[in-house]
Amino acid sequence: MALAVVIFGALASHAVGSSLLALNDLYVLCLGPIFETRWTPNVYAYFLGGPGEADPALGVETALLLLNLGVLSIVAYGLTARISGQASAGSGFHTFLYGWLSPVLAQMNPEPGGLKHLIAYVVTDIEAPKALVGYEGQVENLSLNADKQIVSLTLRNCRSFYLNADGKTIGHKVIARELPIPRLQLDQSQIKNIALSVVFEETTETDDDDSVENANS
Repeated sequence: MALAVVIFGALASHAVGSSLLALNDLYVLCLGPIFETRWTPNVYAYFLGGPGEADPALGVETALLLLNLGVLSIVAYGLTARISGQASAGSGFHTFLYGWLSPVLAQMNPEPGGLKHLIAYVVTDIEAPKALVGYEGQVENLSLNADKQIVSLTLRNCRSFYLNADGKTIGHKVIARELPIPRLQLDQSQIKNIALSVVFEETTETDDDDSVENANS
């Protein structure tokens, strides 16, 4: 998502800049130059046409090309977002988009009578005496790269724990805290291992009434 915004932003900036310079080229073609210069004011026409006398219409053609690319980028992004949003969890296209995460997301499909939460158990690269430090919490955001590897992970209401192994058994000890950690972000280099679990939380009519009241307030 961020990469798409950066690419589209750069393309839009070039399209606007080339359009302004193209207006100058049109003015010169129709009314003539206000004063003569030894160089081509339109940098796009200069670099595409090469040093020397550039094609007077080259700047206009460049602006139209960049504007067309901008429109096509918007259309392609909109179609991709719509198709990916409508892809049913567990389908072939959904698996293509999310890889190993697709079956987990399929379990997140809403069910009546409760809410589903995605819980992550993360072993980090933080070392303690004879143990590694890990975190357990609700997944707020999870980003994958093109290879479907976790790039970043954001947890909320998480608790930390020690994980140690003596060759025969694996020990898990929760680190006592008065309150859970409100929000924690980890990047790819900090994550050694991760396990995901979908937890179903039953809701009562009282919970539903409270949710409606909070929405109306």
